[in-house]
Amino acid sequence: MHKLLARQLRKQFGSTDAVPESLRPLLAAVEAAYVQADEDRAMLERSMENVSIELADRFQRLRDALDEKDGVSQALSVLTATLESTADGIVVVDMDGRIVRTNSRFAALLQLPAAVLSARDETAILGFLSQLVTDPVALVAEVADAAQNAEQPTSDVVRFLDGRVFERYSLPQRIGERTIGRVWTWRDVTEQRSLAAQLEQAQKMDAVGRLAGGIAHDFNNLMTVILSNAEFLQEDLKAGSSERSDVDEIVKSARRATLLTQQLLAFSRKQTLRLAVLDLNAVVYAVEPMLRRVIAEHVDIQIRTPADFCLISADRSQTEQVLLNLAINARDAMPGGGVLRIRTGRARVLADDPIVARGVPAGDWVLLQVRDTGTGIKREHLDRIFEPFFSTKSLDRGTGLGLSMLYGIVNQSGGHIVVDSELGVGSCFSIYWPEATGTPEAEVVDDVPARPSGGNETVLVAEDEEPIRQLMRRALERSGCTVLSASNGTEALQVSRAHPGEIHLLITDMLMPELGGRDLALALRAERPSTRVLYVSGHAEDLVERTGLVAEQSDFLPKPFTARSLESAVRHLLDAPVR
Repeated sequence: MHKLLARQLRKQFGSTDAVPESLRPLLAAVEAAYVQADEDRAMLERSMENVSIELADRFQRLRDALDEKDGVSQALSVLTATLESTADGIVVVDMDGRIVRTNSRFAALLQLPAAVLSARDETAILGFLSQLVTDPVALVAEVADAAQNAEQPTSDVVRFLDGRVFERYSLPQRIGERTIGRVWTWRDVTEQRSLAAQLEQAQKMDAVGRLAGGIAHDFNNLMTVILSNAEFLQEDLKAGSSERSDVDEIVKSARRATLLTQQLLAFSRKQTLRLAVLDLNAVVYAVEPMLRRVIAEHVDIQIRTPADFCLISADRSQTEQVLLNLAINARDAMPGGGVLRIRTGRARVLADDPIVARGVPAGDWVLLQVRDTGTGIKREHLDRIFEPFFSTKSLDRGTGLGLSMLYGIVNQSGGHIVVDSELGVGSCFSIYWPEATGTPEAEVVDDVPARPSGGNETVLVAEDEEPIRQLMRRALERSGCTVLSASNGTEALQVSRAHPGEIHLLITDMLMPELGGRDLALALRAERPSTRVLYVSGHAEDLVERTGLVAEQSDFLPKPFTARSLESAVRHLLDAPVR
């Protein structure tokens, strides 16, 4: 009997046995109902338990899904932040060329209008950019090639008409083994390319300069011999004779050849510069009369300078030569006439100034600008105009050394030169000199020195080139000096030690076998402290810039020189008071 039914019967009848027999059938039905109820309840409990488990499972799965969604959202946020933080422009396209995603840098770098970008179509962007690049065919062809070779990476260089340069890369976008699109990266390399080009040009110019300097050194030795011996002949021949006229022509030609060597040395930055504080404004006005003589009448010369000084540390004659060369080039660029504008002033270059990318460091500068309204210079020629012997003029219009000489002078003075030019509009040469302080040097008119009076001093000549050694002996002996000679530094020391008397002056070449001029002078001065020294060299840099040898009781005479200039230098040094 069901325990619940038995409990109720005991409450009613005292015991289950006291239940009347007539109620027994009913009790059986009630008991069956109780049993069925128990079974139903058990089934319900099991169902509820299963439902609870299912609900718990679904809840957990929902919770996991929400967590996963948050992770994806966070990952997408990180990815977006990364794309927006990169310096490159990025665009993602699907296999049909539709734009899936871009970063803001992409639109900013390429200066894309919102209307073009909102089209979300690669073709629209290419159409817009085709108007701005130097090679629109290549721009589109690279994209077409990438579409045909979907699994291959690509790269190319895109040049814009405004001078900007971009490197463009693309990689296939994959999910597993399936390619779903392509990722394009645009990188602005304008500044890097500019710096690389500057470095390449500087290296090339340095190499050419070294070659030019070596050639000039050998030429200087030859010109010294030619000029000096021609001068000897001039003095021995009667003025007006045919022989004297022939020699005069030799001297003129030799001096023109000397000018070429000077230009080579200027380009290679090995020329001796007599530095002084100059007012650039005064130099311009001092050269103005010469400019008006050499510039055609149909060219209008306009000069503009500030009221105050524009001080630079430079060689006066070389600075004048720079201005003259620029003016002549401008004249040649305006055969039909035009305007030549010369301007000076101060210029402060800041770190973010575009001119810094072109090689002019930030700082205070003195600016010289020479601008013409001529034919202009082709873009492909701009990088070569300072190379020796490069010229766009006909062969009878110059040697191609004028601008190379200018380049060397400016660089040797610590300055920089920048060229801007447009075909059919004209050119502008801008020279930046370091600003100097002090009192500007007054202009000095150099007179041709007269032949100096003789003396009776003893001079030791150390020169490895025999022709130069012989002409120096001849020039010095005719001025009354006693000459001792040697072919190198070691021999010169031996000659000095064997000579019992005083040696008043040592003349030594800088570059000699066995013992160079510097070491010779130091060794001889250690034994003969009163001996004065005159250095000669075709490489001015060897003396002035690298070794700094012009010191007490010494001087320097660059090659090529003439017999008379040698005599004058010797006389000047020997007659100078003891310092």
